[in-house]
Amino acid sequence: MKLYCNFQCKNSGNDNPQTQPCFLSRKLTLLVACLQSNFAPVDEIGGSIEILQIEGEIPKDFPEGVYIRNGSNPLFGALHSTVSVFGESSEIWVEGEGMLHALYFTKTGSASSWSVSYDNRYVQSETLKIEQDRQKPCFLPAIEGDSAAIIVAYILNYLRFGKVNKNITNTNVFEHAGRVYAVAESHQPQEICIQNLETGNTWDIGGEWDRPFTAHPKVWVTSSSILHKPHG
Repeated sequence: MKLYCNFQCKNSGNDNPQTQPCFLSRKLTLLVACLQSNFAPVDEIGGSIEILQIEGEIPKDFPEGVYIRNGSNPLFGALHSTVSVFGESSEIWVEGEGMLHALYFTKTGSASSWSVSYDNRYVQSETLKIEQDRQKPCFLPAIEGDSAAIIVAYILNYLRFGKVNKNITNTNVFEHAGRVYAVAESHQPQEICIQNLETGNTWDIGGEWDRPFTAHPKVWVTSSSILHKPHG
């Protein structure tokens, strides 16, 4: 079965080159295979839209509900690399901000009639809000590159924003105790509303957890308790 929905791919961000501290000699925009064609970043569509073209059939006994996928979607349309006297540091393909894509399956009229709609929305992490407000990339890449450049990126990011790197909640979605969370291994989970994909509070397990969270927690079948571990 295929569902068809058209939406706009993002601009690569090449029109905004000067976005980092002055000692950086240049800032590069990287357009790589993982960000092209079907994998290209997309914009938020601004609300749910009905899927009008469906190839194949939805099984009659298929359950009503919502399917949510979380994935990397760079806010400014591309990955970035910075070069300075300390060397080069680059973003890698998993570093795009988290975007939720949701398909809603609802039966209408007779039991065999389906309505399918699509919505998408960024997970509103604290660092995404910073860059949205400033309308430009603000954090220095701090995962891949020359050791000195990465250390300097950690320091400058922390001095400027209180964080060594961005919170990119882009890896997984899980349910626990009637609530749904988006998560990546760089930060704590963030609650999301499955009706409209709005981002809620960060989940710190009642104040008991102040570290990054595994992106793939498991559920203990007999008790429904969640099993997780710190990342890194």
